[in-house]
Amino acid sequence: MVYQALRQAGLSTYVTPETVHSAQRRDPLIAASLLTPLTTLTAGRYLRRWARRLRDFSFSREDSVTLAYGSFGVDTQHQTFGAEVIVSTDQPLMRRFHEQYGSIARRFQRMICQLALPYCLALLPTLVSPDEMLAILMKSEA
Repeated sequence: MVYQALRQAGLSTYVTPETVHSAQRRDPLIAASLLTPLTTLTAGRYLRRWARRLRDFSFSREDSVTLAYGSFGVDTQHQTFGAEVIVSTDQPLMRRFHEQYGSIARRFQRMICQLALPYCLALLPTLVSPDEMLAILMKSEA
């Protein structure tokens, strides 16, 4: 439902390579039907560095990489990087991200201010639940 609403709003939808791999291991046919309309991001130049720094905030390796794709994941088709919003059902991830957002944002700014263009323009994504994303989309339609 969230995916359909995003597409109807004309917004790009992405998935990480790790998510693609995990879904394909479980059931390749279902994965193909769910993932085909999504654009798979590739790791941008500073993605791994930012993921390592996120680990300092007690995020798991997987969560750190997912969050780092939000800032440094590359859409090679459109030649863009980063995502404005990450939609997740992972409540512990969302709680940790929101509780530590101020510290994470300061660390992010210290890192990107040292980077060359276009990476110094990277942004931290907003992290929301599917219900929050639907509410945002409905509000923007009104």
